Amino acid sequence: YNKLKSAKQEGMEEGLAKGKAEGKAEGMEESKKEIVKNLHSLGQTNEFIAKATNLTLEEVEKILK
Repeated sequence: YNKLKSAKQEGMEEGLAKGKAEGKAEGMEESKKEIVKNLHSLGQTNEFIAKATNLTLEEVEKILK
């Protein structure tokens, strides 16, 4: 019984950690999109935005569509 309980707890902890990591990655991606849009609204070129955010020019253009 204790092994089952321990395995269940371990699984829950792994799931929680994975969820936190995925949430953090999604948050960072959304933040980067906002930065791209803000730089664009300030008149920066797509090339500058790509360099400043470490995105490809194609990724910047996709975000701005």
